[in-house]
Amino acid sequence: MTADVPVGRPGQLPSENRILRGAGQPPEGALPVRAGDLSAEFAAGGLRYLRMRGIEVARRIVVAVRDQAWNTVPGVLSDVRIHQTSDEFRITFSSRHEAGELCFIWKGTIGGTADGSCSFSMDGTAVTSFPYRRIGICVLHPLEEFAGRGFSATGGGAAISGQLPALVAPPGPSAGIDEPLIPAFARLALSGRHVSAEFSFTGDHFEIEDQRNWTDASFKSYSRLPVVSAEPEHLAAGTRLQQAVSVSATVRGRAPRTRAPAVQQIVIGDGIAARMPAVGLAHADDLPPPAPQTAELLARMALAHLRADVRLPRQGWAQRLGRARLQAQELGCPLEIAVFLENADTAGLGQLAPMIGQVPVRRVLVYRADAESTPGADVAAARAALPSGIPFGGGTDLNFAELNRSRPDMAAMDAIAFPINPQVHAADEDSMVETAEGVRAVIRTARSFAAGRPVLVSPISLRPRFNPDEPDVPDGPTATLPGNADPRQMSLFGACWALVTMKALAEEGAHATTWFETTGPRGVIDGDTAQPASSLFPAHPGLVFPVYHLLRDVCEFGGAQLLACSGDPLRVAAIAVRRGDRSAILVANLRPEPSAIEVRLPRQLPGNGVTIRRLNTMTATAAMLSPESFRSHAQAQPVDRSTLRLDLLPYEYCRLDLGPGGEQDG
Repeated sequence: MTADVPVGRPGQLPSENRILRGAGQPPEGALPVRAGDLSAEFAAGGLRYLRMRGIEVARRIVVAVRDQAWNTVPGVLSDVRIHQTSDEFRITFSSRHEAGELCFIWKGTIGGTADGSCSFSMDGTAVTSFPYRRIGICVLHPLEEFAGRGFSATGGGAAISGQLPALVAPPGPSAGIDEPLIPAFARLALSGRHVSAEFSFTGDHFEIEDQRNWTDASFKSYSRLPVVSAEPEHLAAGTRLQQAVSVSATVRGRAPRTRAPAVQQIVIGDGIAARMPAVGLAHADDLPPPAPQTAELLARMALAHLRADVRLPRQGWAQRLGRARLQAQELGCPLEIAVFLENADTAGLGQLAPMIGQVPVRRVLVYRADAESTPGADVAAARAALPSGIPFGGGTDLNFAELNRSRPDMAAMDAIAFPINPQVHAADEDSMVETAEGVRAVIRTARSFAAGRPVLVSPISLRPRFNPDEPDVPDGPTATLPGNADPRQMSLFGACWALVTMKALAEEGAHATTWFETTGPRGVIDGDTAQPASSLFPAHPGLVFPVYHLLRDVCEFGGAQLLACSGDPLRVAAIAVRRGDRSAILVANLRPEPSAIEVRLPRQLPGNGVTIRRLNTMTATAAMLSPESFRSHAQAQPVDRSTLRLDLLPYEYCRLDLGPGGEQDG
């Protein structure tokens, strides 16, 4: 057992709601609506999880308002009226979207009937004149039902038919203009695994894009307004926009009526080929070095690497790299160096070479700041100028969309890398959890063109790290924090999102991952100079975030064999891992309400000596202020006929240890 590292005083902790989800208020609840066998949830002015006889027909139907930099401007609802009977539902409401000079209001009408029909209409008006990228209805089509299945689209010109792709379709070919997967149509028919669905659109022609390019778990039908352009359009005050979509769904055969059970089941199976990826953190180069007690906690994670960004054309890169080198030495791990070149200028590589020779380097990732993906010639130049014996990779520092559209020459690279984040299109917790399914798709797709090279995901962040369409304005339209920070970084939800994302990365074969930063509002421990808790970010100097404990647990099993592990990916996530005679199961409740869980163990795993360590609103004080004491206190967990019963609190993370011993010090 190691000595504890105290980090603060209990009286300074944020409120329970902030610990839960980074906000001062509980999450806005969704209202279930039903008409016979047709069901959905009404939330934030849209429908979510539209199902017929339990089969998902649409993941979401919503009106998206995107400003000139593609920021999603949320709406404020008013005058909400809901009428429900056993055979129909009807919802009317108003929504107002305001950000800077943008002000747009619309009235919504939603209806559903027991025959499997649903309608959604928007009648909106621009209150002011403003530039914008897109305003209109979006329908998100779920992957599990429709990926790899047939479609036909009519009403926009020539009829088109085919299959929605199983792997992620490139959004190209034109950089800066995401051309559609399916061009203009007014009617769309989808033939899913269990359901046939028809969508009829009015008010504009619609198109489909593969949203998995941004890790969203859907194909998206969206309004063509404005016409395809690399520049924002302008909407004059008083302009009226009207759109509607009607949906008709029929379940084929005797598809199961799938309703969420009262007790969620996690079934642990045999070992699979995948192994736990290596885990590193990014260096927080805009913050001072961590205090000794914070550095010690970071060192105890036993990280595989520390990422340092080196932007050679910019002043001060050598000093920033020097600070990262010193921190890597403190942490006892090598550097992952991301080198950014501009305009094929490789002159700075000669200055970088002697600095790289002073510290162990896990790999060098080469990026071109003015290109979507790394040219092979840049990797060759870096390989020639820098010390030998180091793996050299490339890819993109933007989104997977850019890498998928501009696939690099893999013959020049030892690995391929790209970043991910869950908030390109939506920022609510449900949508963020859903992106794990999109992460699976991008890893499978990257592996399909990586020519057997390792796939690296670096870095992973909770928010987009920058907005290439808004380079001079880093904050979003209604941001109260820098646009790349999210108060959920310090929350229990942040840890749960990290677990369900790591599960997807690990099971799909990602080789290595770089998460967040070491310290600060984008880190795993708050900065030692953080200001007192405020409405912007519930800061607390040296506070240990829940995600620290999750990633430290994952680091302990880096490279270990994964076990098959099933469950409802929108409600509960679990990673099962085995190393020698030790096994562990990491479990997260992905819901803001309590969940009952049953974990079914394979008989070859030990049925005795199971211990559990729980991180929830009841234990957060200990976990965040006295992390080593928290980690050393695990309780025995009873097992009944190879089944463990857990009653998890909202957004709870817990670790189950099976077999001799428990946590091993890194």
